[in-house]
Amino acid sequence: MRFVSPILKRVVYPALSSAKFLKSKSEAPMVLTYHGVLPARYTPLDPDLDGVMVGANVFRKQLCFLKKNYALISPEHFREWIAGEAEMPARAVLLTCDDGLKNVLDEMVPVLREFDAPCLCFVMGQQPSRKNAILWYDELRLMVLSAAGPINLAIPEISLCAGAHTVEERRKIDLLLLRKLSSWDAARREQLLDNIRRQLGLPEEWLETRMQSKAFCSRFALMEQTEMLQLLHAGVCFGAHTLAHPMLSQLPDELAWKEIFEARTSLEHSLGTRIWALAYPFGTGEAVTAREIEMGKRAGYEAAFLNVPGDLNRQNAFSLPRIHVSGGMALPEFEAHLCGFHYRLREYFKGGMRAAAVL
Repeated sequence: MRFVSPILKRVVYPALSSAKFLKSKSEAPMVLTYHGVLPARYTPLDPDLDGVMVGANVFRKQLCFLKKNYALISPEHFREWIAGEAEMPARAVLLTCDDGLKNVLDEMVPVLREFDAPCLCFVMGQQPSRKNAILWYDELRLMVLSAAGPINLAIPEISLCAGAHTVEERRKIDLLLLRKLSSWDAARREQLLDNIRRQLGLPEEWLETRMQSKAFCSRFALMEQTEMLQLLHAGVCFGAHTLAHPMLSQLPDELAWKEIFEARTSLEHSLGTRIWALAYPFGTGEAVTAREIEMGKRAGYEAAFLNVPGDLNRQNAFSLPRIHVSGGMALPEFEAHLCGFHYRLREYFKGGMRAAAVL
């Protein structure tokens, strides 16, 4: 049934958009999540790796559409609504962005300013240990992509012995490693990543060499404290995205609590601002369980966001759904996600035939 999604994208959604069918009727606000804007001179390396981001022109078109058809609300207005202290305008939309990469400062915020669009940016509480540091799982994915020839890994500490010859096999190993490395603290994870690098035959300076490209650096490097303060002084609102972005469900209780609680306190100390919102890393049903939701409540946040679509209800303030905007999302599909049609259609097929998991 993989033909279903292309038909929706290229035929059904454009036709429905032209017929003005894709209009939101929800009284609750909608929340969109981005993961940044691809730098203009950056050459995409892999569809799965880079598909989480949008291009600047696509982002500009989406904001133009939102300004004409929806009400872009501030993070503070959303917080007040969650607390029952404010009402929402019709067709309200909150913009969020996860991870805190340099392209948020370089590429995304300039476009936001063009449209006077507020945004809630979720960043890690653990300050980068080195200049131009990148997310650990991006480092993992880049290493797996960069390795020459077949991959053979033997890592007793995480009970892994695996090989890969095809691109698909590499992706499976990458996902397996992501889950397994999430269960360790940041220091031990860094040691394991170095072990993987050596086994993949990559030189110690492999990442530093790539970071010499300004576009590559903007795409992957995390913002440093001075850059986050620059955005804060420009009016950007920040939330926490844990300390180091592990898959929380894989961590023991003590480390999961540390990731959630200390992210807030660390950011409030380093940025000097109130951190009231949390975005769970990855944000899926596999990555977030009832344990993490309860921890979010106890850690002093007022709201916490998933990264899956759904019906938003402020009574469930610590499992708030978001619509993920990906790089391959043309404007008609963007409309279908916004109005909830795509989500309802997917749920219909899930309940009926289980054949539309590709939607």
